[in-house]
Amino acid sequence: MSNINELIKRVLIIEDDEKTINDLKNEFDNANIETICCQEYDDAENALRNNIPFDVVILDWYFVLDESSENSIKILKELKNRYFVPVFVYTGHLSDFDNKSEDELGYPKNMILGFDKTIGVNE
Repeated sequence: MSNINELIKRVLIIEDDEKTINDLKNEFDNANIETICCQEYDDAENALRNNIPFDVVILDWYFVLDESSENSIKILKELKNRYFVPVFVYTGHLSDFDNKSEDELGYPKNMILGFDKTIGVNE
């Protein structure tokens, strides 16, 4: 079986929380996987438009906008026009993501896997 860093060379992280970015980046750095991190919408849009190849996208569902997935859906639609890669939605709003149809998402839902980032977090 292959090591993850043989399968994945570069990850695009689209997340507005700096601590989450740093945590994810550190994990990938430890596995010798390059990361491109975008904390602002314009940065994410530019990363997609620059056609830099990446193997996986990690996307915050309520990216930049509190209580809205509008930017994330725009990113998925832009992603569909340029790449065909797995997307991991990493969010504290998993039920909102789960309730969206493929038409609403603008990206094949079987290529997206949602993860709840609040699991294991003490409130």
